[in-house]
Amino acid sequence: MNSTTTYIHFPGNCRAAIAFYRECFGGELEIQNYPGANPEGRIMHSRLAHGDKTWLMASDYPPGNDP
Repeated sequence: MNSTTTYIHFPGNCRAAIAFYRECFGGELEIQNYPGANPEGRIMHSRLAHGDKTWLMASDYPPGNDP
């Protein structure tokens, strides 16, 4: 069966947004910060999955590149 995975970019609030989606939908959350970022810094890539299905991927814009 075909599926679609959504990828959302945020201007610095990805961590709060992806935590909210995990609270709503459950699943396993993987987070990778930008190199050199503190543990609560901007997210380079995150993935919310349940089993072998990815539901949502998201990241913050790179530092200095906000829209």
